Amino acid sequence: MSKESKEKKKREDLEDIEENLEDKMDDELEESLEDIEENLEDIEEDIEEKKEKKKEEIIPKQEFIKLKYQFSEFVNKYKDFEKEFENYKRRTREEIKEAREEGIAKAVKALLPALNTFKTAKTLIKDESSLSGVEMIEKSILAEFEKLGVKKIKCKGEKFDPEMHNAVMLVEDSKQESGTVVDEVEAGFIMGEKVIKFSQVTVAK
Repeated sequence: MSKESKEKKKREDLEDIEENLEDKMDDELEESLEDIEENLEDIEEDIEEKKEKKKEEIIPKQEFIKLKYQFSEFVNKYKDFEKEFENYKRRTREEIKEAREEGIAKAVKALLPALNTFKTAKTLIKDESSLSGVEMIEKSILAEFEKLGVKKIKCKGEKFDPEMHNAVMLVEDSKQESGTVVDEVEAGFIMGEKVIKFSQVTVAK
């Protein structure tokens, strides 16, 4: 075999080797690319699953926050309503109490002129049985006043109190200290802290 033939053969062998290498590399590259693609697909699927899972986790959390806010609003509105209702009940109780006391006061005031006549009548009546009857009626009326919370104002022997007593006369009385109520001219009445009628009294100088 000539030298040229040997070189030609060598070149051909080299070309075959290169071709085989190229084919092998192409095959390996193709396989690698396929593996990479598969891996990428797996990664994408994994990412999507995680996204969906995260989304599912976020939605309940958002719903919880929303419900918590709504519940907080409901509690605040209930507390406001409860406070307003308590104020309404308090105002209503006060109005009812005031109306009741005003009604009682008017009724008592209407009866006072008749009641005050008992004192005059007792000084004029000489018959014991008649006097006893008048006193019984007077006590009965005062007892009914007591049931309504209306009390007779204490006068005789008490220190003069301008909040409950009305002095109609100053008198000399050596037995009483100055400023002491000596006698009751007309009875006065009080309900709680409200004076329905001032006692008309004489006061020691």
